[in-house]
Amino acid sequence: MHNNNNAYYLNSLIGGQTPFRQTYLGDNQPEVLNPQYIIKKIVPHANPPRSFEEAKPLFQKEADLLYRLGEHPQIPEPLDKFDRNGVFYLIYQRIHGESLAHELKDRQPWNEARVIVLIQEILEILKFFHAVAGPHLDIHPTSFIRRRSDGKLVLIDFGAVRSHELSPIKLGTLLSDMPSDTARDTPGFHSDIYAVGSIAIHALTGVQPTKPQESNSNFRWRNLPQVSDSFAATLDKMVNPSFKNRYESVDEVLRDLKKNQRLSQLFYHLNPAQLSVALKFHPKFISLVGVVFLITLCTSIFREYYWEKSYKNYLAYIWLELGNELNQSQQYEKAILAAEESLKYRHDFAPVMLLKAYAIGQNNPQTTPERYRLCFEANQLKKNYAAAWNCLGNIAFQQGQVDIAIYHYDAVINLYKHPKSTWYNEPKEEIWAVLNKANVLIKQKEYSDAKTFLNEFKNEKIDIADEFLIHINNKIEKIDELMP
Repeated sequence: MHNNNNAYYLNSLIGGQTPFRQTYLGDNQPEVLNPQYIIKKIVPHANPPRSFEEAKPLFQKEADLLYRLGEHPQIPEPLDKFDRNGVFYLIYQRIHGESLAHELKDRQPWNEARVIVLIQEILEILKFFHAVAGPHLDIHPTSFIRRRSDGKLVLIDFGAVRSHELSPIKLGTLLSDMPSDTARDTPGFHSDIYAVGSIAIHALTGVQPTKPQESNSNFRWRNLPQVSDSFAATLDKMVNPSFKNRYESVDEVLRDLKKNQRLSQLFYHLNPAQLSVALKFHPKFISLVGVVFLITLCTSIFREYYWEKSYKNYLAYIWLELGNELNQSQQYEKAILAAEESLKYRHDFAPVMLLKAYAIGQNNPQTTPERYRLCFEANQLKKNYAAAWNCLGNIAFQQGQVDIAIYHYDAVINLYKHPKSTWYNEPKEEIWAVLNKANVLIKQKEYSDAKTFLNEFKNEKIDIADEFLIHINNKIEKIDELMP
């Protein structure tokens, strides 16, 4: 089919369908393997309206509402609308990425902090949706796609946004994930909040919750995940079987998450050493600050400034942890996106710069200038930062700059000769510097020097962890095999 300017070809039928509405993948070229558009086909039902001309104003009204929703950066905007042969069409740019349902399907429980970030992102989208179009009434994991280009969730299903006269709505279908008392009573914003709570419990437990059938029943989930009491109370209120006892608006949920979760989450997930890295304080200082922190919590100045700053640091840390997990599972493109999200909350977060540099290097080893910039900036931000020196050394070694690589590795090794000046450096960075310097010497065929260097280091460091000692011994065996 086509409008006056563009032709579109239907490719494959996707999503839930009714006799009056179908969704297709499509393109402006026939039989393409990777269609670039989503095409929604709307067939007016016979009575009412009684004529196709009567249906046009209803379609226009619905399309106008969808265009208004598309003003949100995480809701697709229609690219085109037209009618042909008694059928209406809406054209959208296809969002490339993975469904939220795909993220949840491995049944691996998420930690509390990650779930809070998920709830907040969904609710911020729904806050706009509710203001423009009212309740959605069909929220579920397949309603969202994690956009590959920036890692953000995108709402791709518009639920009850449609004219009932243009094509009928089966409310029972839309409310399939709602408790029975909500389906019987007037649905509203609380219905969407219930659905988001259900998604959150699914993420926390790795198990899709069963629907309560009685007004006094609830999800049996509290014995499964380890969560703080305040967050558990928030979730229980979101999924309360009685809509009268549930949150009435998205703002109420966001306010409770903000009010009750920041402090508990910050200290629940971070031990003093981790917190010291995230907030750039020495671990010994963290315990001392704790008392002052609690006292100043009540002051308006702290709430308005330092609280916000600490929470942004916390979110930056959560994205860092997610990026590290993605790197370990070799999902380097997603790790890069996680690092970029972290840097939005804290642009001077040196560990995230190194995370991004590593992921970029694994994803595309040729992107040396960007990796060097990130490692250099991390080195400038954090004095005597062993991980940054190692990063710079690795780049130099990759570029064949042997003397520069050794200079960086020696800088790391020398740092660990003065432990008091390196409290934030992890012990493993010293081992990697030693092994990397040995690799440089091996590359230069200086086998005897490499072996002597490793043996001297091993003899000096009597407290080397077994896993690192194995690496060193394996390297020495490799040198013995290479030596003439």
